[in-house]
Amino acid sequence: MAANRAEEAKNLYALETKGEINYLNYTKRNWKKLGLGLVLLIGFSTGCLLRLRLFRIKRKLSKLEEEEETLLG
Repeated sequence: MAANRAEEAKNLYALETKGEINYLNYTKRNWKKLGLGLVLLIGFSTGCLLRLRLFRIKRKLSKLEEEEETLLG
């Protein structure tokens, strides 16, 4: 808990004094959080893509069924 506060204080100090952050150093210290975030982002994006594809396929099938009903009568 105290280590997290110290790390946040270092990041805030660097941001306030220089106006910039050393991203390489930040990545080295927070690689677990960044990795987890990346995995979650990829999983969420993949899930959304699959749901979109399923929606489009269902819509296409319903249109084809309507067209078939119109043609066959």
